[in-house]
Amino acid sequence: MKRLLVAALVLVFAAQAFADEESDACFKCHGDPAGAELRKVLKDPKRDIQGLILDKELWARSMHAEVSCTDCHEGVDEFPHAAEVETTACADCHDEAAEAAANSVHSVLREDGSGPRASCLDCHGVHGILPRDDRQSAFHPLNVHMVCGKCHFSADPATLTTDQMLAERYSDDDHAHGILHGGLTVAPTCVTCHGGHETRASGDPASRVARHNVDQLCGSCHVGALEDYRRSAHFLKSEGEEHKGATCTDCHKPHDISAANHGFLTKAAQTCAGCHEQRGGTFRLSYHGKVASLGELGFGTRRVATCDSCHGNHAILPADHPESTIHPDNVVATCATCHEGSHPEFAAFLVHADPADGENFPRINFFYVVMNTLLIGTLLFGCLHALLWLIRSLAAGEHKIPKPAAAHTRWYRRWPRSYVVYHIWMMVTVLGLAVTGFPIHYADMAWAQDFMSLFGGASIASFVHRVGAVSLALLFVVYGVHVLHRIFRQREKGMFDGGNTMLPRMKDLKDLWGNIKWFLFLAPRPKYDRWTYWEKFDFWAATWGLFVIGLTGLMLWFPEQATHFVPGWFLNVAVVVHGIEALLDIAFIFTVHVFHANLRPDKFPMDTMFLTGVISEEEFKHERPAEYERAVREGKLEELLSAKPPSRRKRAVAYLIGSCALAVGFFFVGAMIVAVLEKLT
Repeated sequence: MKRLLVAALVLVFAAQAFADEESDACFKCHGDPAGAELRKVLKDPKRDIQGLILDKELWARSMHAEVSCTDCHEGVDEFPHAAEVETTACADCHDEAAEAAANSVHSVLREDGSGPRASCLDCHGVHGILPRDDRQSAFHPLNVHMVCGKCHFSADPATLTTDQMLAERYSDDDHAHGILHGGLTVAPTCVTCHGGHETRASGDPASRVARHNVDQLCGSCHVGALEDYRRSAHFLKSEGEEHKGATCTDCHKPHDISAANHGFLTKAAQTCAGCHEQRGGTFRLSYHGKVASLGELGFGTRRVATCDSCHGNHAILPADHPESTIHPDNVVATCATCHEGSHPEFAAFLVHADPADGENFPRINFFYVVMNTLLIGTLLFGCLHALLWLIRSLAAGEHKIPKPAAAHTRWYRRWPRSYVVYHIWMMVTVLGLAVTGFPIHYADMAWAQDFMSLFGGASIASFVHRVGAVSLALLFVVYGVHVLHRIFRQREKGMFDGGNTMLPRMKDLKDLWGNIKWFLFLAPRPKYDRWTYWEKFDFWAATWGLFVIGLTGLMLWFPEQATHFVPGWFLNVAVVVHGIEALLDIAFIFTVHVFHANLRPDKFPMDTMFLTGVISEEEFKHERPAEYERAVREGKLEELLSAKPPSRRKRAVAYLIGSCALAVGFFFVGAMIVAVLEKLT
């Protein structure tokens, strides 16, 4: 037995010595960097011999260093050998790898039939095949992308910088960043996911990346995530190769893998909606959904909730499962992760309610229908009133009325300076509320993101919006104190009746009816008093709007506290009422109100009274004949017409401010129209 072992060792060492001797003989020609010996043999000084010269040091480190040259290059019996040498197939030694490769996607013939898509040499090279743990090996973890990229990148990886490679389709994700930027040998490579010789198409049931195999593949690294996923609702719906439930690659797109960071979470709702279309649609209707779609996920230590905030991620369980985050026993605690004051009634807010769905959400739908009816009815009546006025005014030639010259007429201070301040205060505040609120309401429109960026994000815009809300509430408090002062301190007469009152009276109805007859060419234009019926409508509509928008806005600002007094579903009502009332206010202001105040033929292009506070005697007589005639009867006309004429500078400023306000307002009216048309189509 000992003799046999000794004989075997002798043979092994002898074979190795022979191989080394044979290789040394080959390297006499093929190992000379200058190629002098090769050129002597070839006797062709013009031939390119670079591919025939080997790196002897690299060969010595290679996995084939102990293999004789003639083991692969057969038929070499003498030197110099023939110019063309037959090379044996890799499969003669590597039969298992060859069998795996034969069934792989790489073995499929090229379109021209010239051979497989990738051969052994294409991936492994020829004489410099190094062990995978060698840093220079083609299949070292930090080099694999260079091999696969030769076919799968848009350019040869050897010619690309790191940043250029990271922009490639197959390497622009966190796995590639770990390799290319982090130098992490534990980061997944192409081979980690797709396999080596056994690489198969994703539709092949035997592929590592086939649907029913993906979770096991990803779980080989993400062990904890796999454990959670295997008990989730997504996995429980899986059935064999069909795998009906969601798997890893449904949420984490292959070759676009990213950490669960800001960018990933902004797309979470869109990703989930790929399967949960109805739920995704209702989520986008919510404040959370709108802000998330604008790319805003946090302000300070808080962030806007997305799907995973409530449902979890890998361990999403059915709602009736005792451990589910949205199970009735757990939902309050789930909400409390963001809303510290969460309680059962607050948690009863219907996150996925659709106000337009009267069958499933009848109470919310009732308010939705009422508010939309109010919106459509008010705008239709107001716009019809404005259109009829425009037609009748043009027919009467009011557009030909000359504009007064400041130096050649007397002026009436129609608004005291306090009214000018109140109006500017309201105008600036309302526009600020519109600019910060409308982009959230229309978060799915392209311009919304641009508006949000003006404020540094939706959270900053929300802060500004709330400052505007406080400012508007403060304005009405100041105005209320002003009115009370006039009633009780100054004991001003006419606050409750007569031409000076803002309360509705019989004359308003008569003037409305008179205007309708004037529109229809059936009667002369009515004689309006100090405050007309449409101005009173504007005033009381603003008061109503402040109350409704202010109350619902307060509920949405402090939802945890509000739901101690109202049921949780009423927060859904507050969202509906707040949004539609805001649309009504802005639409009415920049159509009906703006027409009556600025765009009437006798006012066009703008009435600067909102800033100057004064109108000319001619305007006074034309617009307020009842007030003018009363002043004449009472002998107060001269006193009223003693105001200073507006300066040219102040009128220019009024035009500038008014034009800017109109531009913003008309933009939002246009956005509303586009949104309605898109919804209808």
